[in-house]
Amino acid sequence: MRPWFGQKIDGHVVNLEQMTYVEIISRAVELMYDKHQKRWIHKLYFRLVVDFINRSERQLCTSDQSAPLTALLDKVEPVCYVDVVSEIYPEFKTRLLSSEDVQFFVYLCKRQGQKPPPFVPVLDADFGNLLLKDTVFQTVNFELANGQNSQRVGVQQSHDAAQYLTRTDEPVKCIIDDVYQGHIAALLRQLHSGDEASVPVVEYIGAEPDSANDVISGLTSMNETSTERVFRLPNTAKQLPNIDSWLQALAGPRKSWLRALLTAPVIAQKSRFVDNYVRRMLRARPGRVATVHLADNKPLSLDIVNSTGALELELQCNDAGQISMTVYHKTLSTAITKCCLKLTYCPINPLAPIHGSKNDDDNAVCQFYKDTWKASCMVPLDLEDVVDDRTVLKSADFVITEDHIFQFNSNTGNFLRQYAGDSAKGLYAPIDYLSIPAMENVLQIVAGTLSGVGQFSVVNVFSKMELIKGIRPLCAGDNLSVTTVMRKANNTSTGKRQAKLSTIERNGQPIGTFEIDLLFRGYNIEPSKAFKREYGKKTSIILTSDIDIVVLEAKEWFIYREDAAIQLQPNTPIEFCLDSEYRYKSDTIYSSIVTTGTVTVKARGGRRVHIADVDFQHTAAKHNPVVDYLSRYAVDIETFMFEDGGYSLVDSANAHMAQAIVPDSNWDYACLAMDGNPVHTNPYISDFVSNSGTVTHGLWTSASTRSIVERIVACGHPERIRAHSAEFIDM
Repeated sequence: MRPWFGQKIDGHVVNLEQMTYVEIISRAVELMYDKHQKRWIHKLYFRLVVDFINRSERQLCTSDQSAPLTALLDKVEPVCYVDVVSEIYPEFKTRLLSSEDVQFFVYLCKRQGQKPPPFVPVLDADFGNLLLKDTVFQTVNFELANGQNSQRVGVQQSHDAAQYLTRTDEPVKCIIDDVYQGHIAALLRQLHSGDEASVPVVEYIGAEPDSANDVISGLTSMNETSTERVFRLPNTAKQLPNIDSWLQALAGPRKSWLRALLTAPVIAQKSRFVDNYVRRMLRARPGRVATVHLADNKPLSLDIVNSTGALELELQCNDAGQISMTVYHKTLSTAITKCCLKLTYCPINPLAPIHGSKNDDDNAVCQFYKDTWKASCMVPLDLEDVVDDRTVLKSADFVITEDHIFQFNSNTGNFLRQYAGDSAKGLYAPIDYLSIPAMENVLQIVAGTLSGVGQFSVVNVFSKMELIKGIRPLCAGDNLSVTTVMRKANNTSTGKRQAKLSTIERNGQPIGTFEIDLLFRGYNIEPSKAFKREYGKKTSIILTSDIDIVVLEAKEWFIYREDAAIQLQPNTPIEFCLDSEYRYKSDTIYSSIVTTGTVTVKARGGRRVHIADVDFQHTAAKHNPVVDYLSRYAVDIETFMFEDGGYSLVDSANAHMAQAIVPDSNWDYACLAMDGNPVHTNPYISDFVSNSGTVTHGLWTSASTRSIVERIVACGHPERIRAHSAEFIDM
């Protein structure tokens, strides 16, 4: 439609009063003078510009001129008006329009007898007229369009447009189809004299392929026969071809489904476009052999094998244009699972010839993750699925062996003597062994129906392992079993978070806990299925007056025990131990809140006495009133700071000990920690989710940093580490 008039020389959009006189003249000529035909679009537009220049000269000129400025302008092209005006009146380049001249310019645009200008100079009560009046003239005079852009021409139902309407109540689809077919017919007449047989047949409309020999020259070896093309890549990364050269070579010298797949920058997923992940997944890798199978010089399939001959990836396309990409994955049990992704080849859409479905990809990833977890843990294929957030999972017994301890500590860089078998108390095991037997349950929940989709986007954001007070450290020979429950599944600004709590038992006795909080980046859970549970949350408060105590006792959720022998007194620490469960109505509003727990105080001798209970239920709230009340009076009476200021892990004296070296491969740790998530070990899966490489396990990072704490803070005595937590802020 019509453009906004106000614009500075640098293109910045402004109002009239923010423009100089030169900018007004320049903009008017730009919008009303046809530079291609070297004429004013309408003679009245010339009058408008001249009248404004005359007015400006009378208002600002104080010197005597031998001839009016407009007389000089008659001798030059309108595109040079600005140069002439600037030379004679330099102040026109810097002086802003006065309010009177702003009103005068608007008057010129609206005055009686003036041809409506092809722009909108001001937003006022006449905006509708300025925008639409005389647009029929613009419809039939294309040079009026700003920049001669057809997308900015508003076509009204005038006689010029209506003459082509031959049917009443015609659906929009039919109108658009007629336009489409009309374009085709016009091109056929113009280029091929209406003869369809003379139109060349191509695979799809696009750039012609480069010469394959030129593309791969000096980069890789290649053998070609009538049935296949075989590419062998060097064993060192420095010698690999760049991704564009490599994919051009694989695509071949002719247009085909394979060339479209490997050269298309995006994949169309309904109304959105995503980066072509196939290009990332097929980048050159050391020691690989890629084979393109041919029939009549057309590609049938592509497969990639590693240096041992194991098939890693396969691409196929059937006659219907259905593309199947299969990634083969070795699980922790060495069994092979497959991730099958489906795409569609659509040559009639040259701008995006490859189509896909995010839902299909997510479902394929979810099934692959389940198959991989079952194969890695060697569990029955018909194992019960996790569909209820109250499900309690129990793992098989896990026996800590000396060999496992040696391998685990070697992988995480922990070489304390207590882990080498010299201790008289037996061979210690790191506190990380609270997490290892729990991973089977954790991954079973991630793979379950309750978690939905998005398994490849999972990252560890928090983990904590803690030994129960008074329990001896873990040692070789301990037989561990685990019980796992879900604590949380809710939405955040970056995705859904899922927390699990595992209780570890040794010979039937609870000895510690393991908590882990996972983030499904970019995926959300339905609010009606979201929940949060908090178990044993302890909060200490101190009430300083009798009035504060009366207020607490008046709370409906605060219930004294009938046998309570102690009443609350001012300045007495009160400990609340609460269990809470939240259900969600939306991402920020709870549909229900249930909080229960105990209230205790210390009696003489230090013994804690149970004096009251908490019982609270509520619906549709943003906050928990019980928790909000306690937070106002909460005090920290259990945190003790080091008198000497604590330890510094980054001190120069500790620099040689405060370093961790990540292994070249995550495979060994994955086997030791029983975490077979493919993003840690399969480079094709890692490329699929746009990671820069296979992702190091978060728990490896936790274990390696904890070993630094053991060496520096615990002075080489791992039994002093009773709890350890790690929060991950980036990757």
